[in-house]
Amino acid sequence: MSRLLTLAVALTAVVLTLISFIFTVLTTTHPDWSHQDTFDDSNTLDRSQYVVPIYTLYRSPFWTCSANPTNVTSTDNSTSAAQNNITVAVYDVTCVRYRPYGPDATSCQGLPGSDPSFNDSNPRYGDTRMCQAVHMAGNLAIASSVFVGVGMLAVFGLAALTLPALIFTDHHGARKHHHGHHPRPYAAPRVTLSTVISAATIFFLLASAAMLVLAQFYGIMGLIQDQRPNGDYATDGNIPSEVWPWVQGQASVAYASVGWFSGLLAAGGVYVVWGVPRLGVGEEYGSVKGGEGGEIVEEDKA
Repeated sequence: MSRLLTLAVALTAVVLTLISFIFTVLTTTHPDWSHQDTFDDSNTLDRSQYVVPIYTLYRSPFWTCSANPTNVTSTDNSTSAAQNNITVAVYDVTCVRYRPYGPDATSCQGLPGSDPSFNDSNPRYGDTRMCQAVHMAGNLAIASSVFVGVGMLAVFGLAALTLPALIFTDHHGARKHHHGHHPRPYAAPRVTLSTVISAATIFFLLASAAMLVLAQFYGIMGLIQDQRPNGDYATDGNIPSEVWPWVQGQASVAYASVGWFSGLLAAGGVYVVWGVPRLGVGEEYGSVKGGEGGEIVEEDKA
């Protein structure tokens, strides 16, 4: 691989790792893993009128929201006497962030044998099955953030070791190590600083991506499938028709997907540029892999 192409792939891997870290942390801390719209019920027979909700509740493994109504009386003198002095409810949505662990400190408190509709009065409470999924989603998201953070630091270290040599090399490219005019049937094992760091980086990035995908799965189970109330047509007729179901939010759809996908691409870029330790023996092929001290070494097949 040419020097310029190696430089381009290395820089791309660094940028993708940074993107993965940003979106993974954003997924973990964002309240919109799922949300539920509530509309004005003045025209319950025509749901096409449900365009702008009167309020929206958000939920994540670490956030809960509740709507608090306040009665407001209309005093518009331009309206008729029949329309004036009408009391309407204005909702103030309040969201609270909770700790990921601790007795009675998390965003979901399971109450064995309790009525799931108890969640209406306090969004923290739910059945044990729901809370188990919510806690799993949160723990996996935190672990994913830690792993991608370590991977990002490792990628920065690899870049600091190798990119200066690529940028400031002469027009002939990186140093070449020639081993004669005949291919050797066996190559010596190679374990260098850069390949060891590279292998660790790939592990952390892949592990982070896997945990973030699992966090999405558990988030859907706990915050959408098991979440109550979930709309009258999704649960039972006791839920008002203006309450719509819980659906996936921006964090669990967009941010998490960008986080794990960019992490996978970054891991591939790290492997292409820096490789992994080669412990066995085999036929030697031309490649661009990490040398001692992180330098880029270009090998010739012949």
